[in-house]
Amino acid sequence: EFDAALRRWLDHGHDVAEVDHGFCRSLYTSDPNGITVEWCITVEDFSEADRKKAAEDLLDPSPDLEPEPPVRVHRAER
Repeated sequence: EFDAALRRWLDHGHDVAEVDHGFCRSLYTSDPNGITVEWCITVEDFSEADRKKAAEDLLDPSPDLEPEPPVRVHRAER
């Protein structure tokens, strides 16, 4: 499904940014109004420890976040 979504956006002329967040993979593009759109697929289950950390991070004004993952950009053929 992920590759099909990427191909569909590229085939329709949209440049696409791909990000592997570890627990999920995301595709980002812009709609005709310039609004960012994300297509995301979860690739691993969340543990109870993951849920607890996420809840704590929401309340923390300066959470210890992971470094930003690399971005791969796919250019649509024009």
